[in-house]
Amino acid sequence: MTCSTLHFKPVIAAALLCAGLCTAPAVTAVDGGPLISKTGAQTPSGFKVPRFVSLKYGNVNGRTGPSQSHPVKWNYSRKGLPVIVVAETEMWRKIRDNNGDESWMHKRTLDGRRMVVTISDVTLRAKPNHSAKGRAIASKDAILSLEACEDTGWCAVKASTGHTGYVERKSLWGAQRFRSQDF
Repeated sequence: MTCSTLHFKPVIAAALLCAGLCTAPAVTAVDGGPLISKTGAQTPSGFKVPRFVSLKYGNVNGRTGPSQSHPVKWNYSRKGLPVIVVAETEMWRKIRDNNGDESWMHKRTLDGRRMVVTISDVTLRAKPNHSAKGRAIASKDAILSLEACEDTGWCAVKASTGHTGYVERKSLWGAQRFRSQDF
């Protein structure tokens, strides 16, 4: 049985889900993998799940469960690293990183600012096309601020150095769109 069919409050449903007493409805992100899909009205935070957020600090622990008493599974040391929130309780968010690993983080360690990671060396272009002048080069695994993405497949980004430009969405992790049927 799924938690959604039990009509529990989100915090109780999340606790039952974590305890393995019910299952979540599975959906798939564009990049693959099951995600729990909820509208903002159905989550403790009021925001949709799944959604992208970023790490607020340069040293964040990802735990095996939603409390300080759960052991640390991962230690993340990159401020601004984008992650996907795939589930949440009142105080904790279950996240998936760009390697597909999942862990629980306290909500205060996450930031709503959209950031992306380059999946290869990329050129920040003056306009959203391949023939536009290059403004800067970002190395593989660089963290950039995501300003906006266009339907053309190009995203406006900003580097911590202040350089701005356009990069193709397919070259960025954290700029993916979730399919509309996932919500």
